[in-house]
This record gives sequence, structure tokens and C-alpha cells, in this order.
Amino acid sequence: MLRAACCVLYAVCRMLLLLLLLLLLLLLFSVWMRTHSQAGGCLCVRGVVAVTVGGVSWSSFNTTAETVDFSATQLAAAGMVEKLQSIVVKY
Repeated sequence: MLRAACCVLYAVCRMLLLLLLLLLLLLLFSVWMRTHSQAGGCLCVRGVVAVTVGGVSWSSFNTTAETVDFSATQLAAAGMVEKLQSIVVKY
């Protein structure tokens, strides 16, 4: 009886391990697909190319993290509330 229970537990653990491995492979593949795209026969890294805030070119952005950065001084500048309503990010 104990031997049968151990065999069942072993089989369940193997299935969970295989499922975990499959999920890890899917995660790695999705990260790879997100950072690489097939275009013109080559692999190209995607990221932020340009940002405009209120129609004006904005240089405070992080291409890798895909974030647009604002300092407290920039946010407190006159007219910034209106400019923040129009943020355009080009990839």
C-alpha cells in the first residue's frame, strides 16, 4: 500500500516538474519574441525610438525599460498639465 502511494506521488511530482519546465520555456520564448522581431531577414531589437510631449521632442526616456521619465521640476513647469495630455511614443 505504501509503495503504491509513493509511486503515485512520484508520478505527480514528475508531471508537475515537466509542467514547470514547459512554463519556463514558454516564458523564455515570449521574452525572446518581445525583444526580437523578424524584419527584412534580420533580427531587430525593439524599443522606444522617439517621444513627444505636447508636440515637443522629449529626450528623457529609457529605450530598454520603455519608460518616459519626468522629474519633479519638469512636472511643476508652467503648462505641463496640458502637455501631459498628449504624449506620443514611437517604437
